[in-house]
Amino acid sequence: MKFAASHHRNDAAHAEICDALRSLGFSVQSLAGVGGGVPDVLAGMAGRNFLLEIKTDKAKLNETQTAWHDSWRGQVAVIRGVDDAIKWATSTRVRVWREGGEE
Repeated sequence: MKFAASHHRNDAAHAEICDALRSLGFSVQSLAGVGGGVPDVLAGMAGRNFLLEIKTDKAKLNETQTAWHDSWRGQVAVIRGVDDAIKWATSTRVRVWREGGEE
C-alpha cells in the first residue's frame, strides 16, 4: 500500500520527547519529514527498534496515519507528551531486558 507524503510540523514537544528518550539510553531518529502516515520517531535500544507516533493529549491519528498503522505488521506506539514517553521508555526497557535484549 502506498501512502501520499504529507507535511508535518516538527514542534517543541517532538524535540522534548526525543531528548527524554535519548536521556533514557535510546537512539532516536526523527522520521517526521517522511510523511505518508509513517510514525514520527524511530527509537532503538538493546538491539531493538521501535516506531513512535507523537501526538498531543487530545489529537487523533489522521486518516493517512490510521491507514499506515493498520497496514503495518510490526510494532508502533502512540506517545502523548514527555511523561508518556518516559513511562513508555521505562516499561519498554524492562520488557526488553527481561526478554534478553542486546546491551
